[in-house]
Amino acid sequence: MKRGTISKLSGNIMSGLWQLQFENGDSCHIESRNGIRQLVNCFGDIKNIKGQEIDYKVDKYGVLEGFSQVESENEKWRYLEN
Repeated sequence: MKRGTISKLSGNIMSGLWQLQFENGDSCHIESRNGIRQLVNCFGDIKNIKGQEIDYKVDKYGVLEGFSQVESENEKWRYLEN
């Protein structure tokens, strides 16, 4: 498990995968349908994602498997299953 502060989310809704970048230089891919939906559910709007600190886990291919918002009343682990 890693911890990071989100610095950028980039991608195209039609591509299937987006890229989540962190302030420390790390990055991971995120599935466009369920993954983006879970981020929006957690932070309220896609515009609120930048600057958020999360604990997260990626699979062996660098794709986000799940995350939890750090220091939140809503510190629920969110699995990004299809």
